[in-house]
Order: sequence, then C-alpha cells, then structure tokens
Amino acid sequence: MRHRIGNIVLGCALAGAAGGVSAQFYAGAQGGYASGGPDAGSISNQLVNDLGFFTASTQVDKGDGAWRVFGGYQILPWLAVEGAYVDVGKTKWSSVVTPPGTIDVSLRTTAWTLGVAARYEFVPKWYGYGRLSAAWTETKPSVSTSGFAESAGTPKSTRTVPAYAAGVEYAFSPRFSGRLEYEGMSDVSSDELGGKFDVNMVSIGIRFNF
Repeated sequence: MRHRIGNIVLGCALAGAAGGVSAQFYAGAQGGYASGGPDAGSISNQLVNDLGFFTASTQVDKGDGAWRVFGGYQILPWLAVEGAYVDVGKTKWSSVVTPPGTIDVSLRTTAWTLGVAARYEFVPKWYGYGRLSAAWTETKPSVSTSGFAESAGTPKSTRTVPAYAAGVEYAFSPRFSGRLEYEGMSDVSSDELGGKFDVNMVSIGIRFNF
C-alpha cells in the first residue's frame, strides 16, 4: 500500500510539474510602416542661424517601410525577455538655400533592442501584450549637395534610447501566433543630422514557439 501511495503521490507531483512548465524559447518576424523625422522648420533655422545661409526652405519625408526580427524566452506564462533587430527605414529631408544650392539628406535608422514583455490572455487564444526595452540605435546619413551648399562630411549617430510597444496576438496553434503591434522609440538621430526625432512603427507578424 505504501508503494502504491508513493507512486500516486510521485505521479501527481510529476504531472503538476509538467503542467506548470511555461518556459520556452520563441522567435518571429514583423513587417510594416514607420514614421518619424526631424522638424522642417528646425532644419531651416539651423541652416540660416548656424551655417550662414540667407534663406532655407525644407521638406521632410517621414515615412518608410520597416521590419523587425525578434527572439525571446518565456519565463512565465505572462512574462518574457525579448530581444530584436529593428530597421525603421529611411527618413529624408531636402533643403533649398540661398546663396543658390540644395541639400538632400537620407537617414537610415536601425536598432538592437532588449527588454521585458508582459502578456495576458483576455479571451481564449487572444492575448494583449506590452513591452519595455532599451534600444541601441544607429542613424547613418547619406548626403548630397549642389551649388553653394557643400557637404563637410557627417558622422553617423549612435544613441541608447527607450523603446516601448503594445499589441495583440492570436494563437493559431500552440506553436504559431499572429500579431499586430505598435512600437515607439524616443529621440533617435542627432542635432548634427537635422535634429532628434521619435519613431512610430506599426507592423504585423508571426511568432513561433519552440
């Protein structure tokens, strides 16, 4: 009898332990649209006040395609550690200045992120989640000029900034989920490249649980 009881208790303990296991690795990819760029008026003011042009008229194109690949470790059913590589595409600005000349700048911003994510199943198979991360950003410029405007060479900008995200996820199966997400980053780029700016990205993607 003791052996039977011991086997039953041991079996229940093992079953309970197996049922409580939630830790797992996961990975995925997302694609979408990102917007953000320096303020056109601030760029024009810099060109006139700091660089000595008489006048400056600036236009900014703040939107581009964006993508993200990620991987994480689900520590608890509601808590994970997640890292990612993010490419938010290009921001472009163009200025016409006097004495006669033009300045065209293209800024590509990428980032490595690492943070914590929390999620909650509000109805079966549907999850809401939020994520807070540190983002190590890099903004690389490409500059072309004409007329009296000449490029003196512009270094890339690297900054560590906060990143934050919220989204919804639907579990098609225990392994595959689809997600819709908003992610933001604050104060990327630099004043030397036209001014710091925030990035806002909306994307859809998939998650695979290993």
